[in-house]
Amino acid sequence: MTGRPKIEIDATVFKKMYSLDIKLDIMAQFFDVSVAKIRKTRDELNLSLRNGRVVYDENEFIRLFSENVTYPAMADHFGFSRCTIIEIRKRLNLPARYSLRQKVSHE
Repeated sequence: MTGRPKIEIDATVFKKMYSLDIKLDIMAQFFDVSVAKIRKTRDELNLSLRNGRVVYDENEFIRLFSENVTYPAMADHFGFSRCTIIEIRKRLNLPARYSLRQKVSHE
């Protein structure tokens, strides 16, 4: 009994196209695969995320985070979205600001 066929993508061609900032859907058409497969291949080849190009001062980010500056204020300061601020927080292994237990008060 055989499983699903394994789709092979040429790593050198993939890396070159990815480094040239070719859109994922165009790469998917070129390799005749889904965008999900393109993302999976990117992860398997340990290529950085394209939003990794977001430039920020890590020390400034950590300083603002430790001073409990709100996510929207940090987003305005850096010129990013709130979601990008949260992703950077995760990348830097900073703890989540609030837990559900802190929000719920038992009186």
